[in-house]
Amino acid sequence: MAAKSRPTQRSQKQTPPAERALSVRSFSRSSTACHDLRTIRFSHLDEATTEVQLKPYLRLPYQASSSEVCEYVQCLWNLKTPSVILSIFSATHNVRRWKDQRQLENFQQGLIKAANTTHLWILTNGIDRGISSVIGEAVREEKLRRTASGSRNIYAQGLDWQPHWQQLTVIGVVESNVLTDAGSLTQSPFGKEEYSARESVRITNGRKQLPTNKYELNSDHTHFIIVDDNTPDHSGMTEFKLRLHHKLSKAITVSSAQDAMDDDQRSVPSDREETDSQSLHSAVSATVPVVGIVVKGDASVVDTVLVHLKLKLPVIVLSGTGDAADLLTFAHQELEERSDEEYLDTYIKPELSRRISKAFLETCRNNDVLRTRIRDRILECIEISKQGSQTYMTFIDVKSASCNLKDLPAYIITALFKAQIQMTFQLNSEQLHRNLQLTLDWNCPGMAKSEIFHRFNGAKLKIDNRLFEQALRRKDCEEFVEIFLQNGFQIHKYLSHRKLEALFAKAEDQSFFITVCCGAILGYSFDQGFSESYRDIMNYLLPILTGIKYTVDFYQLSNNAIALGKVDGQSQEAERKARNALIMWAVLFNRAKLAKILWKQSDEPLVIALLIHRMYRMYARRFVESHLVEDMKRISNEFENLAVGTLDLSWNESPYRTYQTLSRLLPDWNNHSVVEIAYTSVARRFIAHPCCQSWLTNIYFGDIEVQKLKFGPVLIPVSIKVWASAFLFFPMYIWINFKPKGNYNLKQSAYTVRRAPRLTHLDATDYDSDEHHQDDDEADCEDADVSVDDLVELQKKNTTLSETLMKTVISFKKSEMKLPFWRKMFVMWSAPVTKFWTFQTFYVMYLALFSYAVILPTCGDWIIDAVVWGWTLSILLEIIRRTYLQWKLYQTLPLFSKLIEITCIIVFLSAFLVLRLLHDQVGFYYPTIAKFVLCLGLLYFFFRMLTTYLPISPNLGPMLVRIKRMVYVDFVDFMRMFLLFMISGAVVMHAVIYPDYPINNEMFRSAFHRAWFSLFITPVSELEGKAGCNKTYALGEQRCEAGLYTDYTCPHVGVTTYTIVIFYLCVCKLIFVTLLFALFSATNTRIEPIADLIWKYQRYRLVVDFSNRLRLPPPFTVISYVVMALQFLYRKLCCCCYRKKQLISQHESIAMKRREKKVQQNYNYWKMCARRYWLQQETAVTSTTPGAMEMVSGALMEELATSQRSNINRVKDRLAAIEKAVFSSRVHLEELRHLLTVQKGVAGVGGGFASGVHVKSRQSPYPGSSIKRYPILDNHVAWEVSYPFYDPVVYSQACEYYPEGLTAFVDQDIVGVHEAREKMSLEIDAVVAKETADAEDATTQQVTVELPKLQEFDWNSTESVEVEGKTMVVDRQSWILNTDGSRIQYEIDDLGLPRNPKGRTGVRGRGNLCFWGPNHRVDMVITRWSKPEGRRLLECLLVSDAGHLSLPGGFVQGFQSRYTVINEKFLSKVLGETRSASLQSSQNDMIQFFRKFAGPNGKMQAKHLYTGYVDDPCNTDNAWVETEVWHIHYDGGDTIDSLMKKGVEWKAISADLQVTGCQTAIIQHAETQLKSN
Repeated sequence: MAAKSRPTQRSQKQTPPAERALSVRSFSRSSTACHDLRTIRFSHLDEATTEVQLKPYLRLPYQASSSEVCEYVQCLWNLKTPSVILSIFSATHNVRRWKDQRQLENFQQGLIKAANTTHLWILTNGIDRGISSVIGEAVREEKLRRTASGSRNIYAQGLDWQPHWQQLTVIGVVESNVLTDAGSLTQSPFGKEEYSARESVRITNGRKQLPTNKYELNSDHTHFIIVDDNTPDHSGMTEFKLRLHHKLSKAITVSSAQDAMDDDQRSVPSDREETDSQSLHSAVSATVPVVGIVVKGDASVVDTVLVHLKLKLPVIVLSGTGDAADLLTFAHQELEERSDEEYLDTYIKPELSRRISKAFLETCRNNDVLRTRIRDRILECIEISKQGSQTYMTFIDVKSASCNLKDLPAYIITALFKAQIQMTFQLNSEQLHRNLQLTLDWNCPGMAKSEIFHRFNGAKLKIDNRLFEQALRRKDCEEFVEIFLQNGFQIHKYLSHRKLEALFAKAEDQSFFITVCCGAILGYSFDQGFSESYRDIMNYLLPILTGIKYTVDFYQLSNNAIALGKVDGQSQEAERKARNALIMWAVLFNRAKLAKILWKQSDEPLVIALLIHRMYRMYARRFVESHLVEDMKRISNEFENLAVGTLDLSWNESPYRTYQTLSRLLPDWNNHSVVEIAYTSVARRFIAHPCCQSWLTNIYFGDIEVQKLKFGPVLIPVSIKVWASAFLFFPMYIWINFKPKGNYNLKQSAYTVRRAPRLTHLDATDYDSDEHHQDDDEADCEDADVSVDDLVELQKKNTTLSETLMKTVISFKKSEMKLPFWRKMFVMWSAPVTKFWTFQTFYVMYLALFSYAVILPTCGDWIIDAVVWGWTLSILLEIIRRTYLQWKLYQTLPLFSKLIEITCIIVFLSAFLVLRLLHDQVGFYYPTIAKFVLCLGLLYFFFRMLTTYLPISPNLGPMLVRIKRMVYVDFVDFMRMFLLFMISGAVVMHAVIYPDYPINNEMFRSAFHRAWFSLFITPVSELEGKAGCNKTYALGEQRCEAGLYTDYTCPHVGVTTYTIVIFYLCVCKLIFVTLLFALFSATNTRIEPIADLIWKYQRYRLVVDFSNRLRLPPPFTVISYVVMALQFLYRKLCCCCYRKKQLISQHESIAMKRREKKVQQNYNYWKMCARRYWLQQETAVTSTTPGAMEMVSGALMEELATSQRSNINRVKDRLAAIEKAVFSSRVHLEELRHLLTVQKGVAGVGGGFASGVHVKSRQSPYPGSSIKRYPILDNHVAWEVSYPFYDPVVYSQACEYYPEGLTAFVDQDIVGVHEAREKMSLEIDAVVAKETADAEDATTQQVTVELPKLQEFDWNSTESVEVEGKTMVVDRQSWILNTDGSRIQYEIDDLGLPRNPKGRTGVRGRGNLCFWGPNHRVDMVITRWSKPEGRRLLECLLVSDAGHLSLPGGFVQGFQSRYTVINEKFLSKVLGETRSASLQSSQNDMIQFFRKFAGPNGKMQAKHLYTGYVDDPCNTDNAWVETEVWHIHYDGGDTIDSLMKKGVEWKAISADLQVTGCQTAIIQHAETQLKSN
């Protein structure tokens, strides 16, 4: 490309100077042009609606300044600067339908997807036809969808919610020549000082008959640019698009880039963030990427693509859509596989030419020039599409199964990245930001990973806060959040309180948060708005949803965001808190995928997953629609699976660390442990995990361990061992092992682990690290975590243990032997398992005593009643104490059932005291009621055992779960149905059996009794009648009885009674009872798989309950209360305890520091576990999903296809070689045939030779050069025969290579001028020269573009030309005659060049000849008779020309007549004289001239031999030689021998005579004519 810009220019004949001179005027936004808006008002003939929409338009000449156009558009149309410009390249005429309707719809959806996610301009040809009509249809449907989309959100019912949409901008750039209504559209007033008012043009579409090659504008476009192109070849439109694309891609300024940013992206940042944002805005002074998309396309599309590629703008080619797109694809594929010159010439070019002829049948049917030009430009497109590491052309095969045009944004980004220079972090931060922004807008995380982040080889890139905020706020962009976090983005430096509030206020979809969280949960009315701030609403919601007192400290987030110089621990803590707050925000907005992404990065994956699990369970309770409930439950189960999977992964690797994590108190979560949160979250599968169950077993057994000793074949149950050890004391020396220094509080005892099923390398590392930080005693108590029996057993099996662990075992046994008896008893009775059996033993004793008190007759025994009452009171006090501890320590456990139990027991004790113990004192003596109250109490305390003691059994626990579900669900549902039937049946049966029964209590009792007990018995005694009942036979006026008996107690027996009773009994016993059994069976079947799961979950509550109980059961709890009171007084009164406490606190503070260090290590470990489990899940899902199988099969198919393509290419190469050999053989055979054929005439003369084809004109190489002609067979010579593979070489000898005297006469190289003009029209520097001049001088100026001048010719006529001051007459008429004697009219091709009337020659251009078309010359055949050796021979006079013999003659230059040329050429070539003959000699003058050379006795005969076409080697497709031949025959002597110069000789005419070109045939023809006369 030249360094200086070269303006383009049209031919003076094509475009007048006045039109080529364009006034370039500076155009500012403040100009009055902003008031001149011209619009189109569309209407349709078939639509009755009057609602119309105005579409702005701009009409201008193709030479208009692109700067003015851009500013005009930005000012008048008020369009924001786009993020991307898509230019659709498609055909205007002869548009074919897109065959694949599915891919067409996908293309529409992909285009709309791109337009919805970023500010996009789409440029089309604007007509209501082809791909522009398809795009317009997609825009229309999208507008309709947007209109109705506000009510589509399932969570936004009743909420006036409207999503934010990007502006749809579809600009039709259309040539006015193809519009039917072009005359109605006025030109926009460029360069004027004053402008008219706004104008609106009404256009009606829908006309059925349109003029040829005329089309309507597509009314679904938003804007139109109408270009007036008056160039004959319509290349002005291509030039205008080139300059427009160039300007659009280069003209974006800083201010316009800032305006292009969406308003909703500007949040309220802190002071520091505002500074960063300003620096970012100043950096975003980017150019707008312009991407071309080729869909089908005609020949002009190839030119447009070439222009686009020269601008270094990416182009996407949709292969398979047909025409130009398929041609580009074919050339690309073939050149990618093989690009050598031989393959290019022998296969690619011919095949591409054939395909061009087929694709563009109407334009290239008989136009070899156009076909060749299209082919060469296609090849040029492929050649310049790849420059170094940059690739500007991307091909998408729409017919491929892997192609999905719905992902069009991804294809566009791919094309943009391939066209970019390889980035470096230091030099292309702006480009990096633009690329990230575009991938974020179009949601292409894969492209961001591969094309942006992976290019830096793992280097951490600085990610702007605004990009991270956009990824958070937009739905379906969660993967970008993950990418940013993986590349070092720190959330705590971004998430200030303002940013968090901005996320609430400006999230993309707030409907779930407003309707569900604020409306359904908090009860707010969104019609009136919210008075509370978002921070208050969030902190109201979190305790309700999580079940713990967890809130977000907004101002601490801001302090963490602006704090500098933090140490690593503080930064990690700040990051953890910010991440947790962001996760809670994601869940409140139902962003489950985002929550999972953040969960993977979490330090506390178990807690986070469990809390999210609970939150979604709470959401499920707020919905009524079943599908929404199922959706919430599904998400809840997914997070529970994450928690369970992570726990399982850690349990398999490091049981010791996992145990520690389960019991560790979490300061960020209100000092709750993981297990507590799991129970609150109803994470049954988490609690049922073997790790949690083992942890619960450890808590249940406390600091004792029951040995597994056998007495022969007898294995004593654990319950008997514990019971005997607790009450008999001495068995504990046999069956019980004790853990030293045990702490008997549940939360602290959980730090020690009862047993580990296996020891891993991670556990050994933990033990070793603990040894370096603790004393021996501490190691003894803290590392004694495994069963001694297990360790001994492992040692017997030669299992390798760490030395630290063995030391722990030895110290464990030594410390156990040092425990005194009272200490062992204390530990024994402190274990929850001991409490369970002691409490159960005394509770059974309590129930036995209570039963005895109830069964005593009359008023019972006062002493026994008092003991029962006191015992019950002690049970109540113990329940109250445990409930209080649960409220203080375990806030996650439910208290409602406990409060109901306490209330019931208090009511019972009060009634017991009043009705049984103090009835005499209070005067309330009702023994029956008292007995009934005691019975109710006894039943309650008996049933209480089902929920207190029996559920802990692994056998009875799951069974009770099933019974509970049967009673609470199935039996309740059964009773709801049965009560309706029972009530109706009771009324109906009583009415038909006792129709006259009065309404009283007995009536209600008997009716209920009859209906209810029919479930259990069959009461039929009433149907048998009653003895002594008298029938009533007479009814008087005063009698209203309905029955037949005077006694209303007599049952009425009859058909109606039997019918009603039988119906009731059948339904009751056969249907309802059977239904109840069926419900129980179905429930049992349904609950059976999860009964054990539910029991394990409820086991936590039971273990917690017994761990919090006092060591002594009721009624001995009084002793414990006394001891507790004395301890309290002792701590308050004795000051010595303070010192001890202080020492203990110091010791605990040291241990706390050590523990914090280990906690930080645990954070990193659990983060690693979460990521590993997520990776395992992704791998498992990928391998098991049908898509994975499809990918594998697709890869295999692709591999097979690649192999097949390779084989096909090899076959194709072989076929091409064979075809080339066959064709070459045919050519050589024809040459041999021509050599062997005796031609008896000259082309154009009658005879056999007249019907032949030229031969010399097809021989290679071309005279005076090494150029090889394109080989042509005889049957392809004629122009009438289609030859799509014809690809002649273009050759026109430059003027300087002609003899000095002929230089002035040589015609201009028209082909070269056309190529130069076309090249300059596509030359970027030349096209944008006007913009460069405009930038240098903003004042009004004339910018002219100099193009090579094109010489004009008058073909088939005679013209006069001034040459060197002389007037030369050029005869451009052919000397070839028709049958009627008139001259033929040779044809003119599409380039305006003459076409060889005899057909193809294999070379296009002027060749070595001087003139286009016919080049006239005259030749002389001078003969005489001679008699050497007595033989009479005919001799011919020949001259030597460049080493070859030829007839004397020459070309007619135009200043002389043809006869003058004959005379002069004879004088110069034969006689060697330089004198000139008369310029205008006549035929008679010529004859008289040659008579002078006859002998004294000789005769001279002059005869015209031939005029017409000559088969000359210099002939080309556009220039050929025509000659006039005269035969001069001397008979009887001549004087030439004495006068001729050296090199001229007489040659005998024979078969061996060889002269130049076809002159041999001319000589033979002269001989024939002479002999015939």
